[in-house]
Amino acid sequence: MTRTSFAVVALAGALLVASCRGRTASGGVSDSTYVATMRELRGVALDTMLDSAGRAAARERILTRHHVTAASMQSAARALARNPDHAIDVWRQISEQHAPPVVKKGPSK
Repeated sequence: MTRTSFAVVALAGALLVASCRGRTASGGVSDSTYVATMRELRGVALDTMLDSAGRAAARERILTRHHVTAASMQSAARALARNPDHAIDVWRQISEQHAPPVVKKGPSK
């Protein structure tokens, strides 16, 4: 599967998973695992410093770390695609970005 098609499937799946927290989606992937995995995969897709081999290796490391496969993630995405409300919740969870804390400097002396 090409990087683009994987990203599209993953993004579609991400949109579909989050509202069933604690439940297991098809493919044996829990919603929390799906969201965490997709957040990391999204970071790889956005990393302009990686070439195609680097992206592929990073994707494999992420999937291995979360004990999932591309096939199980795709299966979960397909199974959850039938629930648009759930998809919205999942997308929100995946796209949440925790901004780094703002460090304020004290007055100059």
